[in-house]
Amino acid sequence: AKDMIIINGKNHWPQDIEWAVEQLPGFNHGDIAAFSLDTGEGEEVPAVLVHCRVADPEERVKLHDEIRDKVRAVTGMNCVVELVPPRTLPRTSSGKLSRAKAKKQYLSGEIEPIKLAIAA
Repeated sequence: AKDMIIINGKNHWPQDIEWAVEQLPGFNHGDIAAFSLDTGEGEEVPAVLVHCRVADPEERVKLHDEIRDKVRAVTGMNCVVELVPPRTLPRTSSGKLSRAKAKKQYLSGEIEPIKLAIAA
């Protein structure tokens, strides 16, 4: 269970979080990678990287908020949501999503999230 996300002592499967986001319109299986990030205070926070096919900046912000709300509904926690360009999430040789690699590439800056125009 190396992919397990433990939040406040509760276990969450990344697949459950990914599945929840997939229920939103416009997403396909494999568009979402969920994993945990260390807050630096011994806590973990869920993070989701999501392929974004929306060009409109306002739609992107709306999408970001929908995803955040959906994950909060599933985990009861706020999470880090990053929209990433299509086809940037890494795959294994058999074509499956590689969460570990996605996390590594995100933390190293190799996967660069789309900047959101958040209204002040």
